[in-house]
Amino acid sequence: MPNKHFLLALLCCAQAVLCAQQPAVIPQPARIDLSPELAPFVWRQARFIAVDPQQPDIQALAVELSEILQPYTGYPLPVVSPAPDNQPGIILQQNPLIAGEEAYRITSRVGLLLVEAATPTGIFWAIQTLRQMLPVVPTIEETLPVMSIEDAPAYPWRGGHLDVGRHFMPVTQVKRYIDMLSFYKFNVFHWHLTEDQGWRIAIEKYPKLAEVGAWRREADGSRYGGFYTQAEIREVVEYARKRHIMVVPEIEMPGHCMAALAAYPHLSCTGQPLEVPSHWGVMQDVFCPGKEATFSFIEDVLTEVIALFPAPYLHIGGDEVPKNRWQACHDCQRRMKMEGLPDAHALQSYFIRRIEQFLHSKGRQLIGWDEILEGGVSQSALIEVWRGDEQARAAAANGNRYLKTSYFDGHPGAYTLEKVYHLELSTPGFSSGQQQLCLGAECCVWTEHIPEYKLEPMVLPRLAALAEAIWSDGNRNYSVFKEKLATHYKWYERNGWQYGPEDRALFQSAIRFDRASRQWVIDAEAGLSGISVDYWRNSNRKNVGHFTDSLLLQTPGKYTIQAHRNGRPFAEPMQYHTMTHLALGKPTVFAQVPHSNYGPLDKSGGLSDGLIGSTAFNDGVWLGWWGDDVEAIVDLGKSTDIKEVSVNFFQQSISWILLPREVEIQLSNDSKTWQTVHTQKIQVDTRDMSVRQYHVAVQLAQPTQTRYVRLKALNYGILPEGHNGAGGKAWVFADEIVVI
Repeated sequence: MPNKHFLLALLCCAQAVLCAQQPAVIPQPARIDLSPELAPFVWRQARFIAVDPQQPDIQALAVELSEILQPYTGYPLPVVSPAPDNQPGIILQQNPLIAGEEAYRITSRVGLLLVEAATPTGIFWAIQTLRQMLPVVPTIEETLPVMSIEDAPAYPWRGGHLDVGRHFMPVTQVKRYIDMLSFYKFNVFHWHLTEDQGWRIAIEKYPKLAEVGAWRREADGSRYGGFYTQAEIREVVEYARKRHIMVVPEIEMPGHCMAALAAYPHLSCTGQPLEVPSHWGVMQDVFCPGKEATFSFIEDVLTEVIALFPAPYLHIGGDEVPKNRWQACHDCQRRMKMEGLPDAHALQSYFIRRIEQFLHSKGRQLIGWDEILEGGVSQSALIEVWRGDEQARAAAANGNRYLKTSYFDGHPGAYTLEKVYHLELSTPGFSSGQQQLCLGAECCVWTEHIPEYKLEPMVLPRLAALAEAIWSDGNRNYSVFKEKLATHYKWYERNGWQYGPEDRALFQSAIRFDRASRQWVIDAEAGLSGISVDYWRNSNRKNVGHFTDSLLLQTPGKYTIQAHRNGRPFAEPMQYHTMTHLALGKPTVFAQVPHSNYGPLDKSGGLSDGLIGSTAFNDGVWLGWWGDDVEAIVDLGKSTDIKEVSVNFFQQSISWILLPREVEIQLSNDSKTWQTVHTQKIQVDTRDMSVRQYHVAVQLAQPTQTRYVRLKALNYGILPEGHNGAGGKAWVFADEIVVI
């Protein structure tokens, strides 16, 4: 046993030495041989960067390297050709014997740093490796150990996806995102440009796409949106090209296209006027494949898009396409009969194949989310797998190349750094031939809940973990990675990049009512140190307060809290509406207990805690009943004169939450004999996908003595045919029984 302890201690020491010796390079190079005992290469002694004058791309990289090194050398290194004799310096050299378009080799010794690669891309990645080996804080006393690095990516496709449809990102932020990608040797920027909630690319032939489709009306009445001009698109594509990143545009079809249909409603099945939605989810209105005008429109749009993006790929989405409109559409049924298509899935396949044929005619390959496999797709399509290994197997079985995905829109507390790091690109049970169909992976940044200021903390540091998972694959060690990451946090700060936590949510807050003190408390938890929390009441930004963990609210009103880090917003502002009334803090009895997933832990006070629900049903204030009617009795404690009773209900049909069919308010002094003072029938529109609150109130003709107030609300029942949850049970949500 003592020998085992000794060996374990020796192993731990060896691991510590390995971590200490390893340069903080992410992703981990395939091979590093260090000779720290030999005299190193001294940066400030370098006198030149030599390149072949016949290689202008390498010359441009040499200039870039000179700029990177100037703080460490003390002066700009001249780019020369050939290398001077007997002078210390750096040589960038294309070497066709190095296998792989992105492979590179770095060799250093006293007086010489040699960087070799078969292509300029390999040279660029080598420069990123050297950049990370420099100290974060520049000095002119730094050295590079005698070493040899041989490196190449395990997978050719290493992508960063960014959805700018739900939340628009200005060009400056898009470029910052590209900088992060290049820092970690990602070579694809997947630009998700169109969505239900916004069309973000100007198309000259169809100006309404930008004029109408790029803008939506938010719940508070404000106008939100934005789009990129074609000049800005070219600017971003060129910016990425200089960083050896291919930009792949995504133009969503046949679903997720409400913004386009709002601009040109004749392209839908119904032809009815539509608005750009401000809520999230899967919308029922999609492009109509029964109309030839639809294909003419799409081909015109793609022709302009292709002219802006030189990449050989174009992503057309193809995911989450409801078929209800097609099944009820005369044009779609005629198309199915004419083409011999047995069902709506086959109609979607027809749509995808027709667009793919057009793309092939333009020299482009189609990419789509894994739903395009349903109904059949050609082997030439590249499949982006987002639903799991089952879809990877389906793609491989069909002979399609595919990509795997890692989702960064999930907060780091759920989708942790370590979970991202251990993404498995190999699929269990695959042969080597099937495994070779996997080109790599992408991080997906869907922005329903990620405005611009929240983007970077959601991406970093998880982007570093994914980079090593794709580039290094089997050459991974999480403990060593964590050691290296400590240095990278310093790089983030030097580059001005915001970063988030590794395994906690960025920022969380919740409000609760304390019955004993009859006051409200906001509890806050930050995922990182250095977070400050501001708050203000009733939109009074001139009187801003600050707190850290908890805030006691003694005065009712509408409170807003906003977390900041390094002077920038760190999370969405949260709003809490408190009020006093006669039922505040009084116990409530339910005939059917509200669902445990929503509202406060103590449901007995959930409708009498003085908290008014927000526009988010999961804000911890709304109570929910799934399939049940609502019956709640509030005991005021004694007979009390009251003048008014009110309650709010919530509808978000896409989430199966509907207004009740009927609401009844009753009063009693003994909880046995009840007087109905208000009955209200509600016409529930299950097709209305907007988020809305519905206020039910009764003002009594004169003050009335009562002790008990009973609320009854009739659940909508079973969701109807044509609804995305058809056949399922509807929810009812209510927030507060207000008694005045």
